[in-house]
Amino acid sequence: MDIKTITREIDGRTLRKNPAYGCRAMIAGSWKGNVEVAGSNVPDYFTEENGVYGTVTEFRIDGTYHEFEVVSEKTLKRIARDIKKGRLKGCKYSFNREVFDVSSWQPEYFYSYKPVKTTCKDCGGQVETYEGVEDSLDIADWFCRSCGGLHVLTYETVEEHLRRRGKKEADVLWAKKEKNIVCSKRL
Repeated sequence: MDIKTITREIDGRTLRKNPAYGCRAMIAGSWKGNVEVAGSNVPDYFTEENGVYGTVTEFRIDGTYHEFEVVSEKTLKRIARDIKKGRLKGCKYSFNREVFDVSSWQPEYFYSYKPVKTTCKDCGGQVETYEGVEDSLDIADWFCRSCGGLHVLTYETVEEHLRRRGKKEADVLWAKKEKNIVCSKRL
């Protein structure tokens, strides 16, 4: 049984530069809040169904205090309104929003691979593969479904594609910029 090497080529029509590559890219996450309510002033909407979770009850010299973690943005807005209108007296609170740095998730290029159509060297069977492949994989093994013959699939890199097509990096078009990623500074 011979091993056949097949190179899966990049579909040049899908190759685009990533406008967020090299940027410090941040994505805003969800809002969270911590609320401390004195005594029996706990509002009736402080329930788990509304995204409010009781964490601690403290008994101090000056009274009882209840701490809550709030994970519902809708409930956080309601709490802020109630504090502003004076409905939650003696309440301490802090609201914050998680922000995720996704700079390392940004590939330099977006692209797809062409489907591979090949004939098995051992049995002559026609085979097509369309499945997606992780970007980090350069080589994958594939066995013929008919006879079990081994084929090694290699995946063309962007540099190999440009060299094969006689193009330069400057010839690659830019992809459309996503609205939720803000480029604050180049890394």
